Amino acid sequence: MEEALQTARDRKVSKHKRGLDQEAPDVPRTKSPHIPPSPLSARPSFYQGSFPFYRLPSELGSFSLDEKRCYHNDARRLRYLSPPPGMDRGEASLGWDLMDGFEDRYVCRNEDDKEGLLHILTWVKENKGLLRGNGRSASDRPVDRDFVTWRGHLTKILCTPYETQEGWILAVTLFKGTLYISERETAVAYKKRKERTREQEKLMYSGYKFESYMCAGLSISILLKWYEPLYVTNNTCTLDSVRTCDRPPSNSTLVGAIALAEL
Repeated sequence: MEEALQTARDRKVSKHKRGLDQEAPDVPRTKSPHIPPSPLSARPSFYQGSFPFYRLPSELGSFSLDEKRCYHNDARRLRYLSPPPGMDRGEASLGWDLMDGFEDRYVCRNEDDKEGLLHILTWVKENKGLLRGNGRSASDRPVDRDFVTWRGHLTKILCTPYETQEGWILAVTLFKGTLYISERETAVAYKKRKERTREQEKLMYSGYKFESYMCAGLSISILLKWYEPLYVTNNTCTLDSVRTCDRPPSNSTLVGAIALAEL
């Protein structure tokens, strides 16, 4: 697992690309002629028969990242859903200022620092016993899962037939029987991020601020104090194990997903 962690840090991966986007934003791109999309091929015989059985995801663990992007092997950043009094009655206004703190207390993460699967692999390294298969040694397959990735990456893949505006680049590393999938920023996404306007930044901030109003740090119905700094990195990631079915052929996946709050 140390080798896989180092591999993620060095980014020595094989790249699987879709579309015309290139990873390196330094070289100017020439406009390519429009290529009409080709229809997706389908084989109805693949979908005949009974619907496959899917198991419900089961939570294996969690980790937290603080405002300095420091890793913690626990759920200390998980908050509780705490709607304010009056919301259930549909009051016209709750008096929230979604721009409060934007000018003087907003601590934004460095989006140029691409972490990939680093934190998931750190959790895997510290929780090896939860991921080993029965009867298999750690040297043969240290992680008894077919895939390790972020849930958002799977969403991109599944939405591909319906997405016509943005491409993606996924990097896949095969290490001792497990495929590790991470995302690489495309040139289009890089340009869009660098040209983000102040109004767009405010719109993004308002969403984070709304989440802070809706969540409390304690398991009682209290709101976060308005004067507290708002960090966009104060979150907890849950690690879920997903298996398609109990019988072969089946695939198992370790999926990381951001958890803002629990009931």
